[in-house]
Amino acid sequence: MKKKITPIIARGYLLLTLFLLLGMLANSQAVNRSLKFNGTTQYGRVTSNAALQLRSFTIEMWVRPEGSSTASANGSGTSGVLNAYPLLSKGRGESESPAVDVNYYVGINATSNKVGFDFEDDNGSINHPVYSSTALASCVWQHIAASYNDTTGEWKVYYNGVLDSTKILSTNFHPQSASNVNLSFGTAVNSTNVADGFFGGSLDEIRIWNRVRTAAEIATNKNLEIPSHTDLAARYDLNEGTGTSAANSSSAGAALNASLFNTPVWNGNGFDGALPTAVGAIDFDGTNDHIALGSASSLRATSFTLEAWIKIEGAGQTTSTGTGGLEGGNVVVPIVSKGRGESETAGLNMNYFLGIVASTGKLAADFEEASGPNHPVIGNAVLEQNKWYHVAATFGSDGVGGKEWRLYINGVLDKQQTEAGAPNPEPNSAQHSAIGTAMTSTGVAQGFFNGKIDEVRIWNLVRTGTDISNNYLNELTSGTGLIGRWGFNECSGNTASNSIGGGVNGTLTNGAVRTVSNYNPPPFVPSNPIPANGATNHAENRVQINVSDRNNQPLTVKLFGRKKQTTAGAKFTIIGLPDTQFYTSHLNGGTNELFKAQTQWIADRRLDSNIVYVTQLGDCVENGNNGGNDIEWKRADTAMKKIENPNVPVTHGIPYSICVGNHDQGTIYDPNSPTTFYNQYFGEARFTGRTYYGGHYGNNNDNSFQLFSAGGIDFIHIALEYNDNDNANGQGSGTDVETLQAVLNWADSLLKAHSNRKAILSTHRLIGTGNPGAWQGGGQKIYDDLKDNPNLFLMLCGHVAGQGRRVDVFNGNTVHTLLSDYQSGYGNGGNGYMRVMQFIPSSNTMTVRTFSPTAGALPNATEIANGNFDLSVNLSPGFSLITTLSNVGAGTIELPWLTLEPLTEYEWYVTASDGEYEETSPVFSFTTAGIVPINLLKFQAHAENKQVKLTWTTAEEVNSSKFEIERSSDGKNFMKIGEQKAAGNSVVLKDYQAFDAKPLRGLNFYRLKMVDADNNHRYSRIVQVSMVDKSKGFDVYPNPVSGDEINIVFADDAKGDAMVKLFDLNGRMRLSTVRAVRNNTLAIKHHLSPGVYIISVRINNKDATRKIIIE
Repeated sequence: MKKKITPIIARGYLLLTLFLLLGMLANSQAVNRSLKFNGTTQYGRVTSNAALQLRSFTIEMWVRPEGSSTASANGSGTSGVLNAYPLLSKGRGESESPAVDVNYYVGINATSNKVGFDFEDDNGSINHPVYSSTALASCVWQHIAASYNDTTGEWKVYYNGVLDSTKILSTNFHPQSASNVNLSFGTAVNSTNVADGFFGGSLDEIRIWNRVRTAAEIATNKNLEIPSHTDLAARYDLNEGTGTSAANSSSAGAALNASLFNTPVWNGNGFDGALPTAVGAIDFDGTNDHIALGSASSLRATSFTLEAWIKIEGAGQTTSTGTGGLEGGNVVVPIVSKGRGESETAGLNMNYFLGIVASTGKLAADFEEASGPNHPVIGNAVLEQNKWYHVAATFGSDGVGGKEWRLYINGVLDKQQTEAGAPNPEPNSAQHSAIGTAMTSTGVAQGFFNGKIDEVRIWNLVRTGTDISNNYLNELTSGTGLIGRWGFNECSGNTASNSIGGGVNGTLTNGAVRTVSNYNPPPFVPSNPIPANGATNHAENRVQINVSDRNNQPLTVKLFGRKKQTTAGAKFTIIGLPDTQFYTSHLNGGTNELFKAQTQWIADRRLDSNIVYVTQLGDCVENGNNGGNDIEWKRADTAMKKIENPNVPVTHGIPYSICVGNHDQGTIYDPNSPTTFYNQYFGEARFTGRTYYGGHYGNNNDNSFQLFSAGGIDFIHIALEYNDNDNANGQGSGTDVETLQAVLNWADSLLKAHSNRKAILSTHRLIGTGNPGAWQGGGQKIYDDLKDNPNLFLMLCGHVAGQGRRVDVFNGNTVHTLLSDYQSGYGNGGNGYMRVMQFIPSSNTMTVRTFSPTAGALPNATEIANGNFDLSVNLSPGFSLITTLSNVGAGTIELPWLTLEPLTEYEWYVTASDGEYEETSPVFSFTTAGIVPINLLKFQAHAENKQVKLTWTTAEEVNSSKFEIERSSDGKNFMKIGEQKAAGNSVVLKDYQAFDAKPLRGLNFYRLKMVDADNNHRYSRIVQVSMVDKSKGFDVYPNPVSGDEINIVFADDAKGDAMVKLFDLNGRMRLSTVRAVRNNTLAIKHHLSPGVYIISVRINNKDATRKIIIE
């Protein structure tokens, strides 16, 4: 049954909605467009009118030169503005007669790019030109203006609102206002409407005034659209966006409307008041677009540095760099190249190549020697799509007699690789150089980049890491060793100009498109910590650091911290039990005695090997629900009980988990099918109450997590159900992808909520055999979704018979993925082999050994080598997220850290994110001060007569000085609002009170800063008071709402459950929830788009509404 809204409430919502909509419309800005001319035929023309015949005037407009223009043959007259691209004119060079003379003329000099203004006078038709001092730049909007005072004979020229040049004529000459020539823009027409010269680019907001505008008026109003004014002779906003005419908005009206000839193009945007630099890029379609550079010998190099900015937007097409190079599973998409695989012949070998491995998204580079051998290198980090990266590769001397590769991403070293024998790249390659593809010696292209490329640089020397780091954000047009640099800042044409004098220009081929890079540079690395690194006696419950963004965008700043570990913890062991299905099903020679032998061995060596966790990797049984026969699960139950209490004398036994494999599912391969027996034997009921059991996802235990500690390190382990992430493979229910995404969202939230814990993930299928093992099933998806969690370091799996491993690095964090499965090819259904993984915190080492309690070592040397190895792992205790601040501006900010303990050493770092890029500070340390000798018994606050009364009591004070009272609106950023003198020395109860006479609306947070005579201090706990008008019921803070949480503050008498609903301005309900109110506050998570909403709250049978804005 659909609920009804009473007419009164409905009308109320309607009126409120209409009110808000009208408010929004009233504050909306006009559409800002502009008009683009091709520089050869297009222009606008206005029929002459007395309103346009002027003696004193001001002419202004926004102009954006783009591409080529056609210079006027006649200009504004014999001694006027010549060789110019006309912007606006009323007359041009013609016969010397009042009716055809120039009243005013504006054009860009074709040689200097400076703007010329002119008129012919009414006493001899003499020209009187003036020029700007500043030359116009290409591809950016610039405001130009000039005024001529008929009384004083003074010209004034302005560039971007600033006076740029002046000229005072010897006599106050009068412009020829009797001219009957039509007004034109984009060209200059004569008395018979013959056009001469054409401007190539865009114009916007053309204004012709019938008086001299002051410098202040021009500067103040240059960024504004002015539809009408009593002194406006003509004005064209060029906002139509379509059609063959441009409307005049001055008082002369339609009589001065302009006709457009030869179809100038309406731009979707116009000037915006900003004055950006030219930031062009080239967009490649990944099919055949590229930039050809020819065979150019000037681009050959035997030591080199290759640099480019790239934004990957699709798969592109691949090529190979030749036998022994980037081929097979490592074929590549080109970025910058001089050659590709062609022939093992001197002169036809590849000089250098920089690209992306198609299968992994990793940076790669290669070269060939003159005799043919390749020398490839592949980076560590995975480059994501739709994100700008600076990539660089260097090859040359390593400084100690050898030669090496170095790969960089965003100025940070990603891979370093020494090349044996100090080889030299092919010095005489005839293969063609290219951007976005790779070519042979005959210019045949193969492999095409899909996305944007900008600022390509080729050096014939090795740039140092410092060189690259310091300059990757800069445009470098020249420099020692720079043999090719293409900035792509031209705004038209098919030539990519090389900024190196005499260098090779590129040719845009097959439709490569010029575009704006829209690159958002990352924030600056947080710096200048307070306390300084290594400081002692830090007495505040906060740290400070300087943050700023290169684009002045607001930042989200996070503080991470931990106690510094002074000694390494003890060694400990984790056991991996691969597929046990043939043991529990008694198939292929397996018996449950092998399973029990494994778990008994674990129990017997619990103390000697310090075994702290066991993960069974899925396919615990062969037949999940087995037609209702649970014999296999009973066998598994018997085996696992050997590591549980009472068989192991630990309250909850050895912590363990069992992954759900495809054979454990009710329908094999279907993660949405019932796992009845699994949850009967190893469900929530079995683990509830065990201290290591963290919980599960959804309504069963198929996906669970565990928490344990060892060696002074806290861990989280996540066990995920088998899911191939494939809706179309005919093996699942058709919703595998949706199911896995939901589970991974849950897993991701766990990793972030437990960011201080080192993380291990187990699931049945991740990779195949070999090193590196290729991703299988949902493996790639699992890694991609979780890799941004720096605490994740190890993933374990089974499913595929054999052994495999791989290493992946993201943002400097290494994740090892290990496969072990011995069910086939090892005898007796697995022969009892299992993984014994010992962790050694003192050396950050993980030793992996494969062993069977019944068979001993693996059967041969190859298997032993694949099953026994050591890995370097980061076992340092994890950092905890301490504080998050949103919408932070540039400057030094305070980050509260309220859990600091006295005389303790801490480590911390800060991240600053602009929403696209995140920068991380170095790790700093400090040691806290001792305890301030003030024993605070209580600290309270409550509302009293529109004020807040603060009271506190001390039990003892020794050498105390004062109490400073601090207030905050968010519980994070506090400021002092008063202070009270302390007792000095006291051993009796001392009561204090203070009032905040002007508390903030909504929530007020208070704390005491307790200071002794030596100026040591510490903070009290934080208390809060809600200051809400009881007649209003509730308030929202802050409003506008930033982030994903809406904070509601209720009046002091609010109790019980509150029903909260959010409506958009169309009256559609976007959120509805019922939540318990605690401490007069309520926090509601949301995922709403930015906009205006109506929030309705019902509590204690009372309704109230508010308007909120979500940013």
